[in-house]
Amino acid sequence: MSSFKISALLGLLAASALCASHGIAQNQVKDYHAFCGGGKMGVFREDGEILLAPSYLRVDTQLEYGALRVSNGKGKGIVGLDGKIRMPLEYQMIAPLRFGRREVIKDGQAGLLDELGRPATSHAGEIFLVYSNGWMIIITEDLRTMLVNQNDEVIFQVEGSRGEQIGIDSSGIAVFSGPSENGWIDLRTQKVHQTKTDSVFIQQGVLYAQRADKSYVILRRQGGESRNVDAVIAITPDHKILTHRDGVFKLLAASDDEIADANASEQHAGRPSAYQFRRAGKWGLVNDKAEIILPPVYDFISLWHEGAATVQRNSLSGLVDGGGKLLVAVEFESVGAHAEGFTAVRRGGRWGYLDQRGKLVIDFQFDDVGAFENGIARVSSEGKVFLINTKGQAFIPLTYDQSSIHQENGLLKVTRPGSHCPDYLDTNGKPAFLSVKTADGDEQLIDVRQQRTLWSSVPRPAP
Repeated sequence: MSSFKISALLGLLAASALCASHGIAQNQVKDYHAFCGGGKMGVFREDGEILLAPSYLRVDTQLEYGALRVSNGKGKGIVGLDGKIRMPLEYQMIAPLRFGRREVIKDGQAGLLDELGRPATSHAGEIFLVYSNGWMIIITEDLRTMLVNQNDEVIFQVEGSRGEQIGIDSSGIAVFSGPSENGWIDLRTQKVHQTKTDSVFIQQGVLYAQRADKSYVILRRQGGESRNVDAVIAITPDHKILTHRDGVFKLLAASDDEIADANASEQHAGRPSAYQFRRAGKWGLVNDKAEIILPPVYDFISLWHEGAATVQRNSLSGLVDGGGKLLVAVEFESVGAHAEGFTAVRRGGRWGYLDQRGKLVIDFQFDDVGAFENGIARVSSEGKVFLINTKGQAFIPLTYDQSSIHQENGLLKVTRPGSHCPDYLDTNGKPAFLSVKTADGDEQLIDVRQQRTLWSSVPRPAP
């Protein structure tokens, strides 16, 4: 893919300012959906208002609120809920906005635009990563990775094809790995600091590195090394350095010059203050007080999800919480998705679900399963994909393509095999909005619950 030639747009604003200044409502509920009529697609609101009469071959509502991705068969563009074109239909790909900018592909060339469709950078690239602080990382066709500031200036770049890269893992710091040196960039001063260590990390605003001999060193904010430490397990949210050596854990306070970004915070919802450690080839958990909460007896511990992690021992799996308590006994072939109080487990090659008490509530009967979302999970059995409710019951009529069902604002968007025209069901599988065709050829959009016609291909006299 060659470069997308676009002129410079200097002085890029932070994403929040961009969204506010142009009135984009990021958190509004998408109470509108696409529908078919007359061989084309339009958009209706759940209250019955037709926002866009069928005008395009395809209409996609999956972009940000108020933006409709449309296609006429030759190209894609964006129209608003008022039907006005915001971006011409000349793109092969249009991505959702991310911090006020979106990736596009036009004539086989990648580019980056702002929310008004204007060029957002003068630099050519194949991949554009944008961040809330206004900085960008651009990866070019020849595998250069460039760090670009808010003024569209390249501050630093790494060349090569062996995994060299730049990452922004903190609002004020970027780290990089190059062909011969690694290091970090202070995004406030735009100063580059290089180190001969094997790798550089930033966690909770503290920079540290690992040398070729596997030893660790804490780095100074202004550059250079601060002190050697034992193996770093984690940096806690209060800037304590949790280290481990020969079964002994220590908490070391980071000094002011060791805190590279005091505003950094990586404590996310569902991520307990418990960390993996390894000893004698086995894995355990230690908390942010340097206390072992799960002994190192496990062959594997997964990442956290909804406050729980999968553990594996002797080829059997279970589930633990952030305090090291077993939620699911280590007795299953696999432990899968854990969400909304249901945990998927496999035994005898088949999947079922446990409830919060560890009781089997949906029997082992599926070939594959997914997580519950709003009380609905996608499963498969004997080569067929379908949805189930929390009782394990399939509830979507088999006349619909079971593999392409999506949730939209509390409704289920369904299509029939070989068709792109959607119907909408409630979460019990009952019709809510249907596209129908009468015996005389009139195509209609019906609000089943209110028993009314929202749109008709045959003009109707006003009441």
